[in-house]
Amino acid sequence: MAAGMIRMTCLALPPPAALRRGILPRPSDPCDMALAGSLSWPEHVPIITSGADHPAVQAWSGRAVQPDDALRDCDCGYWAGKALHDLPADQVVQWLGDPAFAPPGGESRAAMFGRVTRWMAKVSHTHDHLVVAVRPAVVRAMVLVALGGTPAMESRLDIVPATRTMLVARDHWRVQSVNVLPG
Repeated sequence: MAAGMIRMTCLALPPPAALRRGILPRPSDPCDMALAGSLSWPEHVPIITSGADHPAVQAWSGRAVQPDDALRDCDCGYWAGKALHDLPADQVVQWLGDPAFAPPGGESRAAMFGRVTRWMAKVSHTHDHLVVAVRPAVVRAMVLVALGGTPAMESRLDIVPATRTMLVARDHWRVQSVNVLPG
């Protein structure tokens, strides 16, 4: 690989069990790695994940995994652990439509986007190839950062769980592939 270039394999983790039941996950709810299927990556490439998913990803991969809290999913605050239909409808509409809206005690999607943007700027100078095993919303933010997008564009991009997305950077980030199924 050319000097000064980074290749980042983004593995979109399966959702926590709570989310599949329509309940917003708590920050400590791990992804359900039983649904990860045959996601794979090169053997000698560092793996980075969020602190919440670190134990599950490490057990699933059978390798040392580095936790980085900058790669956590958006914090739903007081809404975590509650079903969407139990939340105030007007606030849910605002949350879905306004990236700057933060649930009570939580984080806005715009704040998460900023956090991921800062992480990508930092990591582009520290590795030549790495794997990030993160939740689909984080992969979506990474792709939008690479494309020069904004948090308001989030609803225009689907990241499918248990898929692989490839990003590369030299002077700037580029998207090589999105939602590649295992196999």
